[in-house]
Amino acid sequence: MTGAANIRGGIEMSLPTTSHPTGAFGSKAMIAVTSGAAAIPGLVEALRERQMNAMDAALSAAFSQIVMCAGSWVSFAGIMNCAHFDPRSGTVEFLDAGFDLPRGETRPRTIPKTGTRNGRSALVPGFMAGAQAAHERYGSADWNDIVAPSLALAHGGVEVTETLARLIDFRAEVLLGSDEGRAIFQREGRLAKVGDVLAQNELAGLLDSVATQGAGVLTRGDWAQRMVANVRAAGGKLDLQDLEGYSANWTPPDSVRYGAFDVSVAPPPQLGGVCLREALASIGSGRLSGMGHYASSPEALIQVLRASHLCYARFLTDTSSAPVGAAFESADGSGPKALSLADRLTGFSSRAPHSDVVVAADPDGCLAVICHSINTTAWGTTGLFVDGVSIPDSAAFQQSLLARIPSGGRVPNALCPAIITSDDAVIGLGGIGGSVSETMLQTTVNLLDYGKSLEAAAHEPMVLRAVWPAIGRFQVFMFGAGGLVFLPAAALSVSHIWSGYAIPPSLVMLLASLANLGFAAAIVAAVRLRCRRCITSLDRTVLFFLLGVCACLSAVWTIASADTGPRTSLAFLLAAGLALIFTPLLRASLVPVNLIEPGVFPSDLLRAARKAGLVLREIRKDPPYGYWAGVRHSNGQLEGAVSPNSLDGTAIGR
Repeated sequence: MTGAANIRGGIEMSLPTTSHPTGAFGSKAMIAVTSGAAAIPGLVEALRERQMNAMDAALSAAFSQIVMCAGSWVSFAGIMNCAHFDPRSGTVEFLDAGFDLPRGETRPRTIPKTGTRNGRSALVPGFMAGAQAAHERYGSADWNDIVAPSLALAHGGVEVTETLARLIDFRAEVLLGSDEGRAIFQREGRLAKVGDVLAQNELAGLLDSVATQGAGVLTRGDWAQRMVANVRAAGGKLDLQDLEGYSANWTPPDSVRYGAFDVSVAPPPQLGGVCLREALASIGSGRLSGMGHYASSPEALIQVLRASHLCYARFLTDTSSAPVGAAFESADGSGPKALSLADRLTGFSSRAPHSDVVVAADPDGCLAVICHSINTTAWGTTGLFVDGVSIPDSAAFQQSLLARIPSGGRVPNALCPAIITSDDAVIGLGGIGGSVSETMLQTTVNLLDYGKSLEAAAHEPMVLRAVWPAIGRFQVFMFGAGGLVFLPAAALSVSHIWSGYAIPPSLVMLLASLANLGFAAAIVAAVRLRCRRCITSLDRTVLFFLLGVCACLSAVWTIASADTGPRTSLAFLLAAGLALIFTPLLRASLVPVNLIEPGVFPSDLLRAARKAGLVLREIRKDPPYGYWAGVRHSNGQLEGAVSPNSLDGTAIGR
């Protein structure tokens, strides 16, 4: 029996009923991908004939995805997170092959931002080392058989699709800025366009070496030396020791019990799985199904959104030793604990590009999930290529995150492979993209709380990424708690250049003290009014401490500046005016804005959500999608589906 899903659905095949998902699937197999559909039919056939197992097929599909997109949104110098389910033992394992920070990079906050051609934006890649580690642990086919399909694509060339043509045009200046870029993307003096064939000859030569010599070609030897030379010539800190010392790490899962299901995700330092785990723990199993679906129930939507907002608290990276959900549960166990002001002001970057997912199921019941990414916008902005491999500029937009990592440490990412098991079902699910946390949470609750099929879940409305208002968190802090000290000091300095008003200095300083007190009170009131549960006793203590400090400083300044002239008052009135201007901005900054597509939620539901203090904004252009692919075996059925917004997604089974 054969079938293929279009990009908006899935397929379902009848299989012999089994009491537990660890039973074999006979000769049935399935692969679901978010792009690279053309490479999948042959791999599904290899699974059915047992020439490959789930891990082999997933790796081979991931290699082909990189060649078919010409290294734009996924790269052999990118990253990979992987999950594997073994039906014989019922165990789940995760592979972390994220970027490492180069050991020589000691000042990551000074890395030039996106748009600057600088080698410091290059991190230590993990994809190829991860692929080798995955094959060594769970692969059964010969390594060269895994590389062969992508090698053939590189030799024979791939046709430029409309999507790829748009990306090439978008990145024209970058791609044509180097000899290697021009060799790949230029045809007869013009950029490649729709219908042209990209023959990636240098990449083909590299893949031929990878097929015969192994993945170590990219961590040591000539290619590694050329990568280091190119990156360092552009000002980078990468060296051969970084590549040779890189290790892809297998870890046991972090799991949360959610009703009848065990949801297994990758542990810290990777963020994607931790976000999903903690969001599910904060909701609590069984709560949503009693409220109705979040697309029609305000109560359920509020629960889902509040849980997804937890994904943006930086302290998630420090929950590895905490009990599941402990970081978010209130003392009385009634629901999610309020986030502290400091946590809300230091969320991790929500910027995330499109990447790729492969989920494969073989006839023996094994499941493999691979999420991989270039972890930047298409090709990055440095224009660095080494033998046809695009070198990402992934350090150029996450300097604040890198500053918290020791030199040589693993860089967290939001890729989210997951394995969900119960007594009669196993689901492999992988999420990527700008709204990965929201998408994975909503897809999971659609499957587990509402009993949706994968195909039905693919068509449910989705709330997209939670973003913060335009004012930066650093500026908010400066004009918030930090402003209590900054503004009076600035006003005092300004006052020294003014003189002549016949106002007693003591009255001037009294007005200044009142302005400081009012400013501090406005901050506390704004926070408490806007999000009643989002300010903790610690926040109040800190704010009132700063208030007291400012009052004392004002008193000291009253004595110390009695002879500076009465025009000090004008400066402090200016400070009070700035306080009035920035207090609303502070208030707005504490509430994330969830983006939605027009028309996906009824207007009465949106009004109810807004009354509850949530902010939903329709976005019509370039929404920050999340993408997912999944395969499920349940009650004798093998089903696969992909999210409807995938570029070239499909689920194929035979």
